[in-house]
Amino acid sequence: MRILFIISILITFICKSSFGQQLSSAQQMADFDTLCAKLECVHPDLYLYQSREEYERNKTKMKASLTDSISISDFYLKIAPFMANIKDGHSMLLPPITDDLISHAKKNGRTIPLKIKATGDIFIVDYPVIDNSGISEGDTILSINGIKSKDILEPMYGLWGSEKDNGIKEGSVNAYFSPLLWYMYRWSELYVFTIKHGGKIEKISLEGVPQSVALKVIKERQSKNRHESFSCNFSSDYTKAILTIRNVF
Repeated sequence: MRILFIISILITFICKSSFGQQLSSAQQMADFDTLCAKLECVHPDLYLYQSREEYERNKTKMKASLTDSISISDFYLKIAPFMANIKDGHSMLLPPITDDLISHAKKNGRTIPLKIKATGDIFIVDYPVIDNSGISEGDTILSINGIKSKDILEPMYGLWGSEKDNGIKEGSVNAYFSPLLWYMYRWSELYVFTIKHGGKIEKISLEGVPQSVALKVIKERQSKNRHESFSCNFSSDYTKAILTIRNVF
């Protein structure tokens, strides 16, 4: 229960001021001090995967870097790796929903024309959200807009803490990929993909698609592929039951 309480506090922390687009140095310092105070008060084992000395060094270094006014999203990208250093797989900060992201969505701003997922240091195409894209399900994405997939994923993985690569990081990146991509790069109009299909590598340029189009396709695909999180089957005499849990992430 204490772990769940920690998650609730730390998720709430960064969202409280998520509708003021710029944070002053003083605001950042106040928020960061609040975060650290909560951590040090309620975390059951803050120094399991990092020593107290490492924690204090990282804390001092972070406070020294809070000198300029920055956006909410940039503040998140700065302090989430600090949280990730706890490495317990439970304590982390979720991406905030900022005014600029909401405004972009309300204006039906464009987004990436593929549903993709992180696998190791590459992206795999789950499915295109437009017809005749020239890209197929299962294709490997080696780079986007000239940046290697590995170089996109490395800082994204750095936002999530776990003691080892046990799927938490990949699952988290896939769950929050769209806002993270927006916060890090602000890409919307054009995407140039380096794609590996079988043994062939080629570059394919695609325009971003309106968010309403992407969401409609994604929702339709999810409704067709959705499985229950669990099922329970009883024997004919009801003396035995088999509970199958399909997702415990």
